[in-house]
Amino acid sequence: MLLVGLTGCAQNAPSTTSHVSGATFRDASALTVFIADILANSMDAPNSIIQLAPYEGPDPNHTAVLLMDTLRERGFALSPDGMAYPGAHSVRYAVSPVGQNLLLELDTDDAQATCLYGHTEDGALQRAGSCTIHNGQSLVLKIPNIEQARQIPLKTTPVAPQPTRAAVPAIVKPPAEEWTLVEGQPIREQMVAWGDRAGWKVFWPHDLNWMVPAMTTYSGDYQKVMTDIIHTISDEGKSIHADFHTPNHTLVVTSPGGRGE
Repeated sequence: MLLVGLTGCAQNAPSTTSHVSGATFRDASALTVFIADILANSMDAPNSIIQLAPYEGPDPNHTAVLLMDTLRERGFALSPDGMAYPGAHSVRYAVSPVGQNLLLELDTDDAQATCLYGHTEDGALQRAGSCTIHNGQSLVLKIPNIEQARQIPLKTTPVAPQPTRAAVPAIVKPPAEEWTLVEGQPIREQMVAWGDRAGWKVFWPHDLNWMVPAMTTYSGDYQKVMTDIIHTISDEGKSIHADFHTPNHTLVVTSPGGRGE
């Protein structure tokens, strides 16, 4: 009887909340992209609703906001405030440090994926090896490879031909990219993280840095949004200049007049 009782106590109910610990802003930004890419590779995003588990604990990087932005970019609809919604896919994520690496546990409906991420020499987050997957009866999780993850295609729903006229191919415009500047985090780290997300290499001097005073969301492609932000910083009296090298996706930021306070 004692053994049975101990066994029952050890089997805790699965957690119903999401949390992230041990991650920098750059890590958190990359992780939200990895999560969204896994989901977009496993579902028909434009016809899927995501019900995110409530976030528990401190979230200085505003990971929950970044993930919602990225999911919308992939074409997903989100249930308001994580409310139960008919047909919605429940999603819970947990990130924890393992030595110098980060472990992602992703629960989606009755499927689970566990992935380990390490860092490149320049600090970018990348997957270390393959993920462990436990597929469920209702969902099969598909982990995209690096090439797939760079550009998850927007899946469209075929349009039936109209009986009275020739069928015209439906043109579906991808959702606008959304970029959120997080309050209380250094601008440099956020811009480098955005570069990771967009596939750009960002060279931004460490001493050319300021704290972001308020959360702001931008819409548009990476180069346009970055140009707007650089102009905004310059308009505030800071000495800053950006050179976009589009062919090799490299952004070089400098301070022609020296660092401004």
